[in-house]
Parts: sequence; structure tokens; C-alpha cells
Amino acid sequence: MSSSHSPGDLDVFLSLIESRLRADFTSPDLSRAIIAAGSTSGGLSSALPGGESSPSKFLSLLAQVLHKPAKPIKLRALMSVLGLDSDEVIERSASASSGGLSFGSAAGARQPDDNDEIESRKTDAIVWQLLQDAEKDGEMWVRVVAGIIKGIMFTTNRRDVDRHCDPACRGETAKQELDKITTEVLEKVVESSSMASSKLLKLEQKLQPSLDDDDEDDDFDNDDGGVNEDGDERSKSRRKCYPVVGSPVHRYLDGIHTRVQRHLNRGSNSELQGHHNSINISDTFWIAPKGNPVGDSFGTTAKPDSFYTARVFVFLWDPMLQFPNHVPSKVTCPKCGSTNTKCDGGWNFRPFHWFDRIIYIYHRFVACNGCGARCPTVRADFISKLPTLVAEQFPFTLPSERGPGLYDPMISMMKLFFTEGIMWGKFAKVINSLQSSNFARNHVSYLDSLDHWLTVQPSLFVESRVPLPFSPQTSQEGYCGIKLRPSLGIHSCHSSWGKEGTALHLYIHSNKFSWQGLLQQIHAEQSY
Repeated sequence: MSSSHSPGDLDVFLSLIESRLRADFTSPDLSRAIIAAGSTSGGLSSALPGGESSPSKFLSLLAQVLHKPAKPIKLRALMSVLGLDSDEVIERSASASSGGLSFGSAAGARQPDDNDEIESRKTDAIVWQLLQDAEKDGEMWVRVVAGIIKGIMFTTNRRDVDRHCDPACRGETAKQELDKITTEVLEKVVESSSMASSKLLKLEQKLQPSLDDDDEDDDFDNDDGGVNEDGDERSKSRRKCYPVVGSPVHRYLDGIHTRVQRHLNRGSNSELQGHHNSINISDTFWIAPKGNPVGDSFGTTAKPDSFYTARVFVFLWDPMLQFPNHVPSKVTCPKCGSTNTKCDGGWNFRPFHWFDRIIYIYHRFVACNGCGARCPTVRADFISKLPTLVAEQFPFTLPSERGPGLYDPMISMMKLFFTEGIMWGKFAKVINSLQSSNFARNHVSYLDSLDHWLTVQPSLFVESRVPLPFSPQTSQEGYCGIKLRPSLGIHSCHSSWGKEGTALHLYIHSNKFSWQGLLQQIHAEQSY
């Protein structure tokens, strides 16, 4: 831009600008000074070179000296143009004021002097050129800010009155720096999220000594319910959660296994072939417990076996046989993603928490010919590889390699409880209390039946009048109860939140949340 002012006049003007913009947040003050230029109010505009002033003249002088001051002054001067009205707004305002109280043929007509004043207040072209020049400045952040302001104030073909940001008007430096900043921010967020997740996992491990929820005593059950050959200390520290071989519950489950295999082998020479007393797993999901221990007589010996098995529900799960139209014969390996898989012939029962009782899911194993992995069809990573329609038919979650799983509606309940400040420790206590009540009812029913068998209606033929005692609740040789641990719920939620979003996020942002309350909950669960 050419200048008719002497270098000394421009230096005086620059000194005035610098004195006004030395402090922070002074850009709006300069905006007001530019708008007021030409008025009789004095101030900064009255000291401009040449005497007469206007917003357009003020900006022209500013554009001539903007390359000289320090970076903070340049940035504040650039941001001051955001407070200026567009030429379109100035035109509309002038038209409204000139036609407000006029009558007759001259209504709304402007005088030549009025047109000159309006033109002197228009600044769009000067602002555009000022920002263009600033994008060539030696200071990187001056170029960035100039590009951002240009994208805010202008569209590709005109001044943007509504201030809708147009990225096409940004300078190249602004685009590059904004992309760089955005990328760095996202990387930091991902890094912080990963660190926070790692810290949360370590805290959970400290609060809950066992995360696998498998077994606690000298038990050597592996993932298949068989014998762990290494017998290391880690195996010995877990709790028992599988019925002991030969126990009443194990015999009952083994009978169901035999009946299912009878139907599967009905066309072979297997000793399990035949239709008699078989179960077709293709069209069966639930097997309800059979027997009425209170109504039946003990016979010659009083044993609580029927009281143990009369409470056991079994869920059959084989998606390849139950949904042949939806599941391919070669399912996907959850470890390597290969479809070179096969059912290896292994079957097993896995315990799951189902409110006040433990149920067992009968399932099979899939082996991968590629990586050699062997996966039960009830594990969460296998379920995730199934078609959604099929996966939704399995209302359970098994988050870990070992131990029991959890009924999905219990997880849904817990997510709702989070917003009320109820954590997994309290929920586990409630579920365990329900299980203990169920156990107590069965125990009392057995004792009442014993009394009836001994005193009211004794059997004619008795091998022994000394009855077998009812087992402890968690004995895997008898009742086969399993206490719900908070860690199982935590890991089940983790498996579920991957597709539903974090319920803890809802809890933190609800009006029920307080950090003090959260610390109290953690302390309570640690004590539990």
C-alpha cells in the first residue's frame, strides 16, 4: 500500500498503537478506536497524521506499520479487525437511518456527502489486504493468526456476515499449523487415555487380589475343567468353581452331556448313538432342573444329592449347529482372524452367575489350524466374531480365560446403578446375599425332609439312619455355590462397554457423583 505520510508521522502513529496494545486483552479497545475514527470524540483517532480521519484511513495507516512492531503487538492488532462491521452491515445501517423519518419523493435518498461518509466507513477491502500481507510476515504465528482470522471473516467470494468459518480462506501456514496442532492434541489424548487405562487396571489389581475368578484353594482345574499338569503356585491360589468329578452336580451334568452326544452320534457306530432319552441341541437352549426332592422320599438312605441338582439350570450353546443359516461352517479364530478352524470335539460346562443361583453352559471348543489356538465358544472374543443376530442370542458375558461368567441383565442393572452411586462391591454383596438365602432355603428344606423321613413317615427298609450332612455353600463336592467377586463384574463391564460406551462416564457426569464418594466406595470395596 502506498503512503502519502512521512516516516516520522508513521512512527508517531506506530507509537500510539504500541502504547494502546501493550497490555493483554486490548484488541477490543483498538476495534472501538477504529470504528470511532473520524468522530469528534478525540482519543487515538484525533492524533492521526493528516488531521482528518476515518475507519478506512485508520486501517490503511495500520497496514503500513504492521510489519514493524513486536509479535504480541502484531497479533493484538490483527485480532482487533474481528470487531469491525462488514460493508454489507454498514450499507444496511445507513439505508435504515436515512429512510427512517423521510416523506415524499425524496424519502430514503442519500446526499453526496452521506455517500462519502459511508464509503469511508467501509473496510472489507483494506482488511482483506492487511490479512493477505500479514500472511507473508516473518513470524510464524502472525501468519497463522492472519490465516485463521481471514477464514473467520471472509468466504471464498465475499465478506462472511454470519461469521461461518470458511477453511478455504485460511492461509497455507494456518492450515498446516492447525492440522499439526490437532494431530498433536489427538495423540496426547490417546496417550493420556492409554496411561489412565493402565493406571486403572493396576488399581483394580490392587483392590481385587484375583482377577481371573477361577479358584482359590488347592485346585488344579484348568480352562477345560481338567487337571493342570504343572500344578504351580498360581493355580493353587485360585478358588474352586467346577463340580468335582463324581459329585452329584457333576453326575447330573455328565448325564446331560451323554444325552446331547446320543443325538449328535445317532447315525454313527458310537456307543452314544441312538434317539432314546437324547437331547437335540439344534433346537434346545434351556434345560430346566428335574425332580422334586421335597415330594420324593429318601428311600433307604437320606442324602442331599437331589437338593443339589434340583436347582441346576443348563444352557446349551453351539452356534454352528443352532444357527446353521447364519454362522459359516468355518468360524473366525479370535486370536489370528483365520477362518481355517474346526470343532475339535471337546465339550465342557462353564459356570455362570444368574442372580441367586449358578447355572452351567454346555459348549464346545473351536481349534485354529493356523495359530493352534483353542477357544471355547462362550468366550467374549469368540462371541464378538459371530454375526450380530447370533451373538445377541447369547445372554451372557465371559470376560476372562478362566472362572465363571455373568448374566448380561445383571451387567445392565449395574450400569444403571452407577448413576446412583452403587459400585460393584455393593452389588456383589446383594447377589451373594441372594445366593446365601437360596442356599439356606435348600438347607432348611433338606433338614425338614429329614425330620419327616425319620419321625413322621419312616421308611420300612433303611440302610442307615445317620443322614449325610448338607455341604457348605461353596463346596464343589456338594452344593457347588460360587461367590460373586466384584472383579468379575468389572471385567464383564469392560467387555460390554467396548460397544456401548462407558457407563462410568455417565456416572461421573451425573449430579450423583463426587470424588469423595468415589473414594469412599473404593475404600469400601477394598475392605470387602
